[in-house]
Amino acid sequence: MGGGAKGVGVAVQCPQCLRQYDVTLFEFQRSVVCDCGARLDLQEGHVRRLPVEAITPATWDYLRACHIAEGYDRYFQHNELFRFDVALLDRWFTTPGRLLDLGCGTGRHVAHFAERGFEVTGVDLSEHMLAVTRHKLAARGCQATLVLGDITRLDGLGLGRFDYAICMFSTLGMIYGAANRHRFLDSVRRHLEAGGCFAFHVHNRWHNLWDPDGRQYLRTALRARLRGLPEPFQKDMDGYRGIRGLSLYVYSDREIRRAVAEAGFRVEEFVYLNHVRNGVLRGLARGLRSNGFILLCRAA
Repeated sequence: MGGGAKGVGVAVQCPQCLRQYDVTLFEFQRSVVCDCGARLDLQEGHVRRLPVEAITPATWDYLRACHIAEGYDRYFQHNELFRFDVALLDRWFTTPGRLLDLGCGTGRHVAHFAERGFEVTGVDLSEHMLAVTRHKLAARGCQATLVLGDITRLDGLGLGRFDYAICMFSTLGMIYGAANRHRFLDSVRRHLEAGGCFAFHVHNRWHNLWDPDGRQYLRTALRARLRGLPEPFQKDMDGYRGIRGLSLYVYSDREIRRAVAEAGFRVEEFVYLNHVRNGVLRGLARGLRSNGFILLCRAA
């Protein structure tokens, strides 16, 4: 990328994704956000890496898109996972209590658990998604607390403590940066009562072995890992539902087990999803074959 403005004629590199920028693009602006979400600060002719933003510009575009929220339920109406994860949560969360839905979207779990008598708080960064949730609650004649807020900054929302927390449909993978995902998991644990339960879903990176595009993604990711690049398993979803530059972090079973343990959780149940995501995968090599994981964890 080049610029015609006068200034220091040197290129600078994002330390997060190694993308090259012409310094003259931001000579009058002390910091810029790279496409990968990293914030660059120009100080005395050098680029200083600031904390990586947990929400990338493309994810912000997704959250602000009205058409995503309005068509969300219709787009996923035949998704098998949306029925199976409700059945799992109903089996795990038998006694009504305070439930925190992180990245609640259009409120499918908010409304469901509110009807079951839970005291539900839903948090989402999309005001359009929350508007759909409000209509859904009104139609069912039930109530919940809805918060327009950033799930990666829970400590600033004043939410209190909960008996249960959920983060479904790979919302965790939408958080950019390993440190940000770790802080999120740690914050969730601190928002749970002692022995509280946390359930969430993530995609399995090795399921990409079973299709040609997925294998190409894995080859690229493994090369990036060997080169020591950050976030090598960030999967490109460019163009998904019309959003440019969108990406998602995908886990292995070993990595997600390690992540929750480091955040102070104990895994109570680890569900390997079958190919169509409507049941539990059985047999050998589940870590390679599973089409994602749903975990039930307890605050240790």
